[in-house]
Amino acid sequence: MELRGTGGTKGPLAPRVIREIWGQRGRRAPKEPRGKEGSSTQKVVFQNAVVNTPGDFSLTTGTFKCRVSGLYYFVFHAASRVSMCLRLRSEVVSETDLGFCDYNSRGTGQVLSGGAVLQLTKDQHVWMEGFTDNQSPSVSTDIQEKQIIFNGFLLFPIS
Repeated sequence: MELRGTGGTKGPLAPRVIREIWGQRGRRAPKEPRGKEGSSTQKVVFQNAVVNTPGDFSLTTGTFKCRVSGLYYFVFHAASRVSMCLRLRSEVVSETDLGFCDYNSRGTGQVLSGGAVLQLTKDQHVWMEGFTDNQSPSVSTDIQEKQIIFNGFLLFPIS
């Protein structure tokens, strides 16, 4: 996971970017059963961080913890050779709201991307989960490493 802080451009309409979160080489934690019968989710955790300033993202838990209430933009990009489903999770969205799937029957490299703008208050969390959908059993038990980049930043604070 790479985290890097940047300053926004100047001017009345310029976005105020306070922090960015970047992830590389994501991997799934052990399966945790949730949702409908037979489905499962796996929290995505990250192996490294390039920058994590001021430390709002935990590599070991794969969770961003909000320190400044405001509107945040989160996005991910994932590369894989198998079908893959990922979702953004938070206390502010339901389990099924922000899921993204890409089905790959040829075994060639593919990219899955998704993102959302979320209004967060102090101490709320955002994380990623892999989940099963209509994948074949061999895909849902696949343990190949997926390359996942996870990025998030504060668009503007809200008091």
